[in-house]
Amino acid sequence: MRIYWATHPKFRKEQTIKAKIWKASHFKQVQKWEQGYYQDNKPYLDKQHQDWFDRNYPHALKLQRKRNHKYEQKIKVIIIKHYSKGKLSCNNCGEKTIQFLTIHHVNGRKAVGHSLQMTGATLCRWLIKHNFPKGYECLCMNCNCRLEYAKEVKIPDKFTNRYQKYYYHTFLPKAEKAKLESIKHYTKGKMTCQCCGEKNIDNLTIDHINSKRIKGEPKAGGVKLWVWLSVHRFPKGFQVLCYNCNSAKGSYGICPHRFILQHQKGDPKSNLVLVNRKN
Repeated sequence: MRIYWATHPKFRKEQTIKAKIWKASHFKQVQKWEQGYYQDNKPYLDKQHQDWFDRNYPHALKLQRKRNHKYEQKIKVIIIKHYSKGKLSCNNCGEKTIQFLTIHHVNGRKAVGHSLQMTGATLCRWLIKHNFPKGYECLCMNCNCRLEYAKEVKIPDKFTNRYQKYYYHTFLPKAEKAKLESIKHYTKGKMTCQCCGEKNIDNLTIDHINSKRIKGEPKAGGVKLWVWLSVHRFPKGFQVLCYNCNSAKGSYGICPHRFILQHQKGDPKSNLVLVNRKN
C-alpha cells in the first residue's frame, strides 16, 4: 500500500481531498480526538516539536511569526467588529481600511491602569480575555492620535522649577513653529501627506523613509524631533505622512495606498496582508 501510495500521485491527491472533506464534516469529532491524543502523549509530542524547532530554527521562526501575524489579524477584525458595532469602520470619520483602524481608550489609559505598551495585538488579546469591557471605541489612527496628541496643553498655575517654565513658555511654541516649517519643507509647500494627500495638519507626522534613525536624532520623537529637524536644517531621509499611512507602513511594511498602486502596475514585491478591506 505504501508503494502504491508513493507511485500513484493521482490516487494520493483524491484520497487527500476526501480526507479533508471528511475532517471538515466531522470537525468536533476530529478536534476531540486530537486533543485527547495530545494529552495522552504530551511529553513525547512536546519533545518532538522542540527538536524539530531547534533543527529548523530559521524556517520554524519564520513560520511562527507568520502564524502569529495571521492570528493577530484575525483577533483584530473580531475586536474592531465588536467596538464598531459590526461596521468595521472608524466611529468618528468612517474610515473603512482595516490597516488604519485601532482601539481607543475613551477615558484614557490611566482610568483602566494600562501602560503605553498596552497597544496593538497585546491590547486585542487583553480585550478578548476580559470579554470586551466597556470604555473602548474603534477609531482610525488619524482620529486616535489627534485626540491623543493634539489636545490643548494646560499650563500649570505654578511651576516647580525653571525648566518647567521654559518647557511651557518657550519650548512648546518653538516646537509648534518647527513642526509647520518641517511640514512645509518636506512637502515642498503643499502641507499634505505625501502618500494619501491628507490636509489636516493635526493628522500629519514625520516618517523615516528607510526606517533608520539618524545619528544624534532624539529617540523620543514628537515635539523634540520637530525641533531637532529645524535646528539641523531639515536633513534628508524624512518625509511627511499622516498617522494612518505611517502606522500602516510600520506594521505591514507598505501603506495600503502604495500596495494598490503597485498591484495595478504589476509589482510582485508588495507583500501587504489585506484583511476585510472595504474600500
